[in-house]
Amino acid sequence: MREGNLAALFVLVFPAVGAGLLVWAVRSTLRFRKYGISRLDLTTRPGVVGRSLTGTVQTTVPLVPPDGFQVTLTCVRQVTTVAGKSRSTSETILWQEERRIPGQASRDHRGLGTTIPLAFAIPRDARPCENGDPSDRVVWRLKVEAEVPGVDYESTFEVPVFRTEQSEQAPSAEELAAVADPSLAPVAFRQPPESRIRVISNRRGIEILFPAARNLGAAIGLTCFLAIWVGAIWAMLAFDAPLFPVIFGLFGLLLLRGGEDRNAGGQQAPL
Repeated sequence: MREGNLAALFVLVFPAVGAGLLVWAVRSTLRFRKYGISRLDLTTRPGVVGRSLTGTVQTTVPLVPPDGFQVTLTCVRQVTTVAGKSRSTSETILWQEERRIPGQASRDHRGLGTTIPLAFAIPRDARPCENGDPSDRVVWRLKVEAEVPGVDYESTFEVPVFRTEQSEQAPSAEELAAVADPSLAPVAFRQPPESRIRVISNRRGIEILFPAARNLGAAIGLTCFLAIWVGAIWAMLAFDAPLFPVIFGLFGLLLLRGGEDRNAGGQQAPL
């Protein structure tokens, strides 16, 4: 190849690479703005070689893809080589399994969303996570994808998978059932850090305690509005407005009842 043709080839390749990176960046930004940050809750922490990896992925928006979610668990070996000032990393797939799983509508403190249950059986001869040598690592990745109108949904997580003393034990009936049907996998409950609702497990079962003023912002807002409302009623009475104090007073009683419930009304719900 002549030197002039080689230079022309570089002139064509670099804009193409730049355009590709730009498209990737735009799609990633649109995906983040549309779907936000998904959360992975593992029931098995860590995943155990010879046993299983189970849990759920929670999205921040409701998703109903017609073909469900494609969930892929992959064991990857990463090898990094350094030659002079150049550094390159290659990846080799050691083990991989894909599953097509339907999502389930759900709601948490962030609002409506979708829960994707997941369950994978991990073979006994699989390699666990290895991070001792930064230039030769073994990592496990969980990838969740779905084809939806516009920008497709996609989330990727690194998950812990190790060999433990449980690796020598046979999988339980619950694990086998979850792997056969991920919707049967136990769901890990995570109490939102800002929640004042208490979940107590005792000999009578599980009790959910709803304390007074559990939603502090709503309680303060309703109390302030009630104070303004009562002040308006007092002003109407002071200036002899005939009908409005009666109407406003009735609504004020409703607000007073609501404020009492928000600020002082604790509840207990046994399960």
